[in-house]
Amino acid sequence: ILPPATLTLGLPFYARHVRTGDWKTYEELVKVHADKLAKNADEIEGYYFNSPKMIRRKVAHARSQGMGGVMIWELGQDLHPSHKRSLLRAISRAIRRFPPSSSPPSSSSPSSASSSSPSPSSASSSSSSSSSSDDREREREREREGETE
Repeated sequence: ILPPATLTLGLPFYARHVRTGDWKTYEELVKVHADKLAKNADEIEGYYFNSPKMIRRKVAHARSQGMGGVMIWELGQDLHPSHKRSLLRAISRAIRRFPPSSSPPSSSSPSSASSSSPSPSSASSSSSSSSSSDDREREREREREGETE
């Protein structure tokens, strides 16, 4: 099993059509369907994509699992970061809201990364019930914030 700190979670900045496999950039999708696109929608006219809310949830998941980070495919397919629906903006906001679950390894060498990363069993046994309830409360708060954005 790979240590979570060595993994990244991929975030697509494009949409795929469920039947045809055709794709569109996230920017194109938002610009073409701006008037019909619901705020937290992940689908329009058969095209599935990650909304800013889903991007925030994925970033929170990567951080809560102690993953090494997220990977974007591809930045040029997003809206300008000043746009309220920008996916890069959603990533930035999520990073500020969701603190990482643990500190990254002090060295980037593979041997120190693997030796300093907790095993799945030690990671699960070290979490306390109070931190679990705190995590649930933070998640509820984030969901409420996502509904108001």
